[in-house]
This record gives sequence, C-alpha cells and structure tokens, in this order.
Amino acid sequence: MQNRQFSRLLSALTLLVWSAVLLYFYFSGRLNEYLVGVYRPFVAVAGFLMLGLAGLMLVGLRRENPATPTLADDLALPRRSRAMQIFAFLVLVLPVASAVAVSSDSFSSSVVQHRGLVTDGANLPGGRLPTTPSTANAPAEPPLPGQSPAAADDTKLDVSQYLQTTPDGHLLVSVFDLLMAAPDDTLRPDFEGRTVELIGQYLPDTRNHADGSRFNLVRMYMVCCAADARPIAVSVEPPPTTTANSTAAAAASKPADMAWVKVVGKVQFPVENGTRTAVIRAESVAPSDPPAEVMLY
Repeated sequence: MQNRQFSRLLSALTLLVWSAVLLYFYFSGRLNEYLVGVYRPFVAVAGFLMLGLAGLMLVGLRRENPATPTLADDLALPRRSRAMQIFAFLVLVLPVASAVAVSSDSFSSSVVQHRGLVTDGANLPGGRLPTTPSTANAPAEPPLPGQSPAAADDTKLDVSQYLQTTPDGHLLVSVFDLLMAAPDDTLRPDFEGRTVELIGQYLPDTRNHADGSRFNLVRMYMVCCAADARPIAVSVEPPPTTTANSTAAAAASKPADMAWVKVVGKVQFPVENGTRTAVIRAESVAPSDPPAEVMLY
C-alpha cells in the first residue's frame, strides 16, 4: 500500500473512531451529563458528518488505482513517513478512546467540594440574581374599576399555580428554585413554611455542621457544559430522633456520599452569617432514583 493510500486509511479510521464516540454518547444518554440540551443535536450532526466523510474516503480509497504512484509517494521515505502517520493517528484516537473508558457519569464528593458549594442564591453561576425590594410595607394597590378590594387581593399568583404538587399537596421544587427564592423578597413568602419535595445528592456538611445536625442536598448546575458545572446546595436538617436506638438506626442508615435521596420537609429562610439562606427541616429522607435530567440548567 502506498503512503498516500495508507494516510487516507488512517484518516478514515480516525473519523470513524470520533464518529463512534460522539454517536455513542448521544444515543446512550451519557451526553446529558456533559452538555446542556440545546447543544446536544449538534453533537449528533457532527457524528453523522464524520461517519459520512469516513465512508467517502474509504470508497475513494477502494476505487483508487494502487499501480499509479504519485510524486509524494516517490519522494517520501516509507518507514519514517508511516511511523509518523501511525503516531499522529494514535495521538488523535487514544485520548478520546481512553476518555470513553474511564470517564464517569457523575461528580464525586471530592470534586464537588473542590469546586465549592454555592449556597447563596446571589452567587448562582451565570451572574448575580437581582433582588426585588420588599413589598411588605408598601401601600396596597387600589382595585380596578368595578373590582372589590377582596377581588384585587385574589389576583396574587400562588406558587402552586406554576409549580407541580404531589397528591399530598407537597410542592415539587428543585434546589435552584429555593436558592432563587432566598434573596428575593417577593418569591420567598411563596415558599416559606410550605412543605416541599425535592431530589438531590446527599453530602455531609462537615464544614459548618460536623455534628451531623445538617447535611447538604446537592445538584450540579450547568450553564453550558460539564467544564462550567457548579454544585449548588440547600441545607437540610434531618428528621429528629427521640431515642438512643433510633439515633443508632439513623446513623446506620445514613446515605453514602453523593447518593440520590428524596427529601420532604418545610422550607425556612433564616438569616445566617448575614445571608438569607434556604433551609429544609426534613420530615423524611429516603433513597431515590436519579431524575431524568441529573443536571440543572
């Protein structure tokens, strides 16, 4: 096989490997852990384009007449040229193939702690949240013509009108919802004191509550891709225990770090260290399957 044909063969194989990796991540769902939804179709398109280009190169290679040497083949040093081509092929293929084999679909507790937990809604990735001035002492707006004052009060939007609820009446929320509500004087009353249900990953709060009186409920928040993913968390007070036996049982059943759990409890927004913080006083903490979308966007 001439050097030119050998080079084309390696180029086609490189495209095939990259195409296989992209399409595997897309159709297996693993891409969901690395990229926001709006960009995922482009990965599939790129995978199919690479597959098509590889096919065209292989078809052209098969039709090419091997008996017709080119000037490049006449001037090349076969051994050195092929060795460099193989080296370039391995440089392009081995890293991506190794990444498929060793990459994880989730962030470990050490990675989460290294990136730093965001527990203040004003520090959410993507920019500081605007806060709305409190309306607690603001004068009430006059009713519209023909509208009674009571009817005007009824026009206030209740949080249950835009959030789902369980059959038990619990609000289905996310960590992001509560972090957004904490610094916002208009959103916060919609959640405070309400019983909520949410899913997240368990992580002990060894920094502020090493005694186990609270743990962090973590979700990964991604603006674009896994490279910018940041862990966001709300603080959870576990359900109270009343006896020594129940305390021992609770310690034995404590979830593993970064295990998925479902928390049901009441939301409070105390001021801690000068910052309005979302805290859930849990009524129950139970193991849970991961949600369909493990990342928040």
